[in-house]
Amino acid sequence: MHYDTISAFIKSIRASDPDAALYYLARMIEAGEDAVFIARRLVISAAEDIGLAEPNGLTVAMAAQQAVSFVGMPEGRIPLAEATIYLACAPKSNSAYKAIDKALEMVAHPETNQFQIICVMLRPL
Repeated sequence: MHYDTISAFIKSIRASDPDAALYYLARMIEAGEDAVFIARRLVISAAEDIGLAEPNGLTVAMAAQQAVSFVGMPEGRIPLAEATIYLACAPKSNSAYKAIDKALEMVAHPETNQFQIICVMLRPL
């Protein structure tokens, strides 16, 4: 149930459905889920799913994580809800996620990498 609920929570944010996301947040809180775990997932979602479409999303998620760590529960539910709504309503882009994965793939397979040899103008003098 733990992973099903967090998955539904993140998928609701990704689908831009703040009502569903808040519902799954409430289920997790009521079930006694670790608030720091929820906040961590919000930070990951902000970086992976919101990304460069709304760079403040990561700031909001990090602020929620800090607030939850600082105030604890039950008050931590409020910054978690704020971040959940913000991220669910934000425009989405996974371009940074895709770009870093592509770059890592290029490093893993240097034979297909046009940047493998560092050109003279980029080398230190």
